[in-house]
Amino acid sequence: MKIYNGDGDKPLDFGKVPVGQAAPPRQVRIVNSTRNSFDVRVRWVYGPRSQRAGLILPAGAGIRMGANPAPFANPAKKILPGQTITVPVNFKPHQVDKYEATLEVQYDPPGTRTQTKLMYTFIIGEGTGG
Repeated sequence: MKIYNGDGDKPLDFGKVPVGQAAPPRQVRIVNSTRNSFDVRVRWVYGPRSQRAGLILPAGAGIRMGANPAPFANPAKKILPGQTITVPVNFKPHQVDKYEATLEVQYDPPGTRTQTKLMYTFIIGEGTGG
């Protein structure tokens, strides 16, 4: 299993975006590069948050996951060998600040929760004045 955010091991970086404007959507890809099927769950672990504003952001602001293709629920989303799951990510700063989030992917053999493995990717962006 591998996680890709478009820039190797670096965080997915939205760069500098004017306050109140939405950056073009980005994607995180979860790729099953093994010969086995897995149950997959995706969630935010840290964030989305503004470094200065704390955890509470206005609706639609900050770093947000689009529709979650593998919610952290039962039953989990099954990913077959060679299959890719795409997680859409959006960024709209609500104030001049740096924003960050950590996306967690849990995966384990189908029907078990005893051999869970974790993968993470970091997502950052910066709100700038007009």
